[in-house]
Formats: sequence, C-alpha cells, structure tokens
Amino acid sequence: MTGVTDAPRGDTGRAGDDGREVAVPRRMSSAEADALIDVLEAELSEPPRSTLSVLLTPKWLGALLAALVVVAVFVGLGWWQLSRAVTPGDDGSRGTEEARPIEQVLPHPYGDLDPQAIEQRVTLTGTMIPGTADVVDQRDQQGTVGAWTIVGLRVDSPDGPGVLPVALGWSPNAQAADGVRDDVARLADAGTTLTVTARIMPYEGVEIRQTTAAAYRPTVMAAAELVNRWPDTGLPWHDDFAIVNDGLPAALADEVTTIYSPPPSTQTQVNWLNIFYALEWAVFALFTLYLWWRLGRDEYEQLHAHADQEREELELLRRVANRGAADEGRSSSGVAENGR
Repeated sequence: MTGVTDAPRGDTGRAGDDGREVAVPRRMSSAEADALIDVLEAELSEPPRSTLSVLLTPKWLGALLAALVVVAVFVGLGWWQLSRAVTPGDDGSRGTEEARPIEQVLPHPYGDLDPQAIEQRVTLTGTMIPGTADVVDQRDQQGTVGAWTIVGLRVDSPDGPGVLPVALGWSPNAQAADGVRDDVARLADAGTTLTVTARIMPYEGVEIRQTTAAAYRPTVMAAAELVNRWPDTGLPWHDDFAIVNDGLPAALADEVTTIYSPPPSTQTQVNWLNIFYALEWAVFALFTLYLWWRLGRDEYEQLHAHADQEREELELLRRVANRGAADEGRSSSGVAENGR
C-alpha cells in the first residue's frame, strides 16, 4: 500500500515502523526564513500617524456629522431655556393700566392666552353662574395671608359666550370668605349681572390635593381645579381669570378688601433655574464632541497597539530564524570535521 509521498516544503519520505512511508519535515534554510520574514515585513500594516488622520477617515467624518446633529439639538434646547430665563420688565408700551373692553383683549373664549393680554386692565360685563361661588385659600395680600372669594361669569365675546373665573375680593381668613361666598351664591342664583374693571391674569399651576375632606378649599386659580368643582355649563372656558379692581356692588364691596394687583413690574426678572438648565444642555453638547474625539483616539491607540504587536511577533520570528541559522552553521562545521 502506497503511503504519503509528497511531504510539505520538499520533505523526503522514510519507512516507518509498519513499513509505510511517512513524511519527514525538511528544515527551512536560513535564506528561506529571511525571505519569508521580508515578505511578512512588507505586509505589515502602517499605523496612523496621528489621531487627526483617524478622525478624517470617512467613517469618523460620518460619525462627526451625526454628532453635530445631536449638538444642534442640545444647543437649540439650551437656547430655548436661556430665552425663558430672562423676562424683561414692562416698558409701558402695552398700556396695561388703561382699561380696555374685554372684547378687544380676549376676542375668543377658547385657545391659548395672548401674552399681550397678561396683566391688562379691562372692563367687562358678565352674568354670575349659579353654583360657582367659591373660596380660594392661602392668598397673600401684601404680606398678610387670607382668602379670595371667586365666582364664574358668563362673558360674551365676538365668538360667543364663555366662562371667566373672577376673583371678587380678599378676606382676612377663610371663615370670613365663606360668609362672602354665601352672599355671592345668592346673587348668582338670582342671575345678577356684574359690570367691573378687572386685571387679566394667567392661570396658576395645579396643586397637589392633600385631603379629600368636604371642607377642602383650593389654594390656586387653575381651570383644571375649578372645572371639577363647578357645574358644567357646556360653555368654553377662557384661558385666564380676572381680578376685580373696581365696580363691585356696594353690598359686596363693604364685605371684602380689593385684591392687590399691581401694574406689571418694570424690573428685569432672571430665572436662575432656567439658566442652569441652559448650561446643562451646553455641557451635553460639549460632551458629545468630546465623546466623538475620544472614540477616534481609542481607535488610533488600538491600531498602534496592533502594529506594535505585529512587529514584536516579527522580531521574535527573526530571532528564531537567526538562531536556526547559527545551529545550521555549527552542524555543517561538525560534519566537516568528522569527514576529516
């Protein structure tokens, strides 16, 4: 039976213990080893010269484009926060202290409140809605905490009637306000019409209710709060409320104190929390660019580490080849001496 006769790299065969011919590896000569090392050295990958050369490759330029999109979003959010951090003082150009007909200021009983209408004094006529007389507790009156008596008015506008909550007056405590509320409830049941001068204000935030007791009183003027306490009239609600300055019936005017509602402030107001948020978005934008650079730097270092490892392996192979050449030389010298 014929065995393997073609040995790798020109190896010659010899008979094994069972009589079959087996391959015997032939030792690579030093010249062949040097040639192989030269080929491997020529195929070594060239590491990038700098981090910039890595970042300018198509892959990382595409990553930069994606990072810039993220940065643009962060910068936009930061600018949005910053634009709301500073509220300039009123310069008087709006004429907020000149009472205007409410039809001109609030032409629609629905939709968002026009910022130009905030703190504007208006004249309005409305009919008290039965079941809407209420008390709002914990209201400050120039340093003294008391309560407001409020009622819902049906106010006509060019687009139809709507519900407008109106704060009628301030009482030193909730018990006194309860008495005024009872009087207002009787007037509302009688369909009383009010013609007053008032200041338009935006709704306040919804409070977290701490109790479910029947004697609970709201502490904020919020439509989301009042709509659940007042009867459903089927009418749309104005996106604001009014604070009465003048014009209450004499019977009510004697029971309450006019609510303090000063003109718009002329001082610029700064919201430091919004500024902090804007700085946060700026930090996020800078971190995005840093992350792009850091990942590119990591690839640069990995490529250099890989190239160094290849050179170390090639150097080890060269040392082994040199040692083999030395052994080959000593063997040749021994053979020559034996021949003599």
